[in-house]
Amino acid sequence: MAQKKTKKPAQQQKLSPEKYIQTKARHLSIHECFVNEGWDSTRMANVVIARKHTTGNLTIALYLVDLLCLGVTDTHYEFNISPDEYTQFIDHAFNEQSIQKIDYDLAHNIIKSAVTFAANFGFEPTKDFTKITQYVLKDDSEPIQTFTVECGDNNLPVVIETPYNHQEIQTIRAKLDATIGSDKYIYINQSDDYDEMEDLDEDEEYDELLDPQDYIYQNPLKERHEDIMVFRELAALKEEDQTDESITELLYICKKLIYNEHNLEELTQQQERFERFLDVTIDDEVLPFDLTQTKDIEHLNQIEEILDAVLDGDELKPFKINKLAQRHPEIPFYSLMRVVELSNGDNNTKKIIKTIDELLTIYPNYLLLNLENDLQLVLQNKKTTTITPQLLESGLLSDLFDGRKTLHLFEFLTTYGVISEYLIAKNELAKLDLFINTCKMMYPELQDFVANKEFISVILNLDYCKEKYFEK
Repeated sequence: MAQKKTKKPAQQQKLSPEKYIQTKARHLSIHECFVNEGWDSTRMANVVIARKHTTGNLTIALYLVDLLCLGVTDTHYEFNISPDEYTQFIDHAFNEQSIQKIDYDLAHNIIKSAVTFAANFGFEPTKDFTKITQYVLKDDSEPIQTFTVECGDNNLPVVIETPYNHQEIQTIRAKLDATIGSDKYIYINQSDDYDEMEDLDEDEEYDELLDPQDYIYQNPLKERHEDIMVFRELAALKEEDQTDESITELLYICKKLIYNEHNLEELTQQQERFERFLDVTIDDEVLPFDLTQTKDIEHLNQIEEILDAVLDGDELKPFKINKLAQRHPEIPFYSLMRVVELSNGDNNTKKIIKTIDELLTIYPNYLLLNLENDLQLVLQNKKTTTITPQLLESGLLSDLFDGRKTLHLFEFLTTYGVISEYLIAKNELAKLDLFINTCKMMYPELQDFVANKEFISVILNLDYCKEKYFEK
């Protein structure tokens, strides 16, 4: 007789963060609420509402509230994060803004008043509010002290145009014209008051005069939202419609979006760290023995000619590098040039790696060969041996060169190239940009030499922002 199978109890399906917020967030206790100081005068409020789980973790919602006209224009949530993550989120969300703790009723009424005011003119809150973050608010059936927070200006909607929201404002005004008439709202054009690029010399690149603090948002949620809208508009331009000005603005916004994924203190400390790290001077009139490994005048003259060709981007074929390396194995520079020549040609990576491996068995302590090896390790996403996190975090560039404070240009550019590729491989785009700009600032004579990595940095920034923000 067949045994009767025991029915297994059904496993409880784990709720997604969105589903949990929609169905259970209101059962969590209110932990605390914040708003940016000055919100009542600017009528722009960044409101945070945090609810606490029994574990001590928090679920929070952040609302960008336009009390002038549009209501809740953007929102963000974090689900079940630790207290430390919560602190970091608050620091990042408000950045350098002063904030004040408020009671829940005020937070609730700021948001609800803005939503109601905007609805009078046909503006709905952002979809994520309707779909998710409204459920972090108390339900209307719960006991709440309700009151109206003043919106607009004397109850008239206000729209403010800046250099970066012209198209959006045109759409808003068209809607207001149709719903209440052109004389029933206040229009303010601030385009001429704060064009963030107007003070830049037209002959200078957009980033050469700016410090990290010039990219950091004062009102993060609002400014990020505006930048994303402008970025999408500029990124969607067809090639024939692009101008030098639109490209410059696009790249500027990319950098702002990336820099604002970090706080100002972090960026400033990193820039200062690179300024300390770059503790050397550059003099290509002197050939260091560490580079040449010879004192023979004839060889030094030959090496100088080869280095001039490398730095000018000329071919090394006329120098017959392989023969020089074979005839003079006591001078590792010639073998190093074999690697340089292979890297500049159409040779495959395996051949380059094999050559470096063979040469390292002969010259294991030759620094520039080890740097070339690091470059190949980076390109293979492998751990480097010379350029290390410890060096970049607490060391000095002169440490690599046994304390030598004067480098030949070739030595510096080799190191610069490897560090840049290292940061690219780590996808540390803000740090890469800071490193390149610090090099440009400290060694202005090297502008042309650093241009290649700078171009790569710009392309990576653009690709990153397209992937993250561009609506295809």
